[in-house]
Amino acid sequence: MPRWIFPLLLVGVGAIKAIAADVIVTESLPHQVGIRSAVIEFSISENAKASNSRVVATESLALSDLGQALIKIGQIKPDSKGVTKVSENTYRLTLSYPVGNDGAPFPPEVSLPVPIVREAPVYPYYCYERGITGGAVLKLTLDETGKIKKVETLQASDSGFADSASKAVKKWQFKPATKNGVPIAFTVLQLLTFSIGGDHGKLAPLKWRISPQPCLEAVSVEGNYIPIP
Repeated sequence: MPRWIFPLLLVGVGAIKAIAADVIVTESLPHQVGIRSAVIEFSISENAKASNSRVVATESLALSDLGQALIKIGQIKPDSKGVTKVSENTYRLTLSYPVGNDGAPFPPEVSLPVPIVREAPVYPYYCYERGITGGAVLKLTLDETGKIKKVETLQASDSGFADSASKAVKKWQFKPATKNGVPIAFTVLQLLTFSIGGDHGKLAPLKWRISPQPCLEAVSVEGNYIPIP
């Protein structure tokens, strides 16, 4: 089975480390697994350092941010996997990442529901204390007025994240989705990402930062507890 290797990023306690992800090519993907890609161009300065990176195209902000971070810290070089030369001093990095439970994007005649009240989930303290990051993917069923009728957890990296995300999202309020301008009932996915902030910053893995389709914009929850003297 053919495979591609691409550099990916893991952030842990104040440090950035490069890891490799084994990305299965499209024809080998299981059902409902899609590929998100990002293309970034960068230059090499006289001292052989990468600079002037810019995003050419992206299907995921998390993935393009990742690529730019790897370029900035020197983990991406002209001879790195996934890099091609486009001119005398310009190189192009292509990153790809598989997304599970992926569906079809929204049709053009449909306007997404818009959150107007969005309560932030609470970061589970036991997860924060143990340095656990991750996320939850919820399935929201809305009626034609935008009212939430049902919230289901499709997947979560920890039951604490699932409970916290579900409890908060049930209090959200939306402007309804529309089709050709007419309000409609709608079912959509919502990704919530739990990362640790502050001096001990630790991002959630990419799996919990790249949204499956059809999905609303991902919501980030940052744990940053302040000890009480």
